[in-house]
Amino acid sequence: MRQIRRADLIWQGKETEQYERLKSDAKESGQTIPGFVKHIIEKAIKRKGTQQ
Repeated sequence: MRQIRRADLIWQGKETEQYERLKSDAKESGQTIPGFVKHIIEKAIKRKGTQQ
């Protein structure tokens, strides 16, 4: 059986402006929103790993 991990994110109120920016950036890069978010998280984890 495949291992699956899931994170549900919610943008509310003024945060929806951030979501729209994220959506636009994902579209410009030719990625889906989930793929784009995963890419951002992967970069942050790698960056953190090099700082330790």
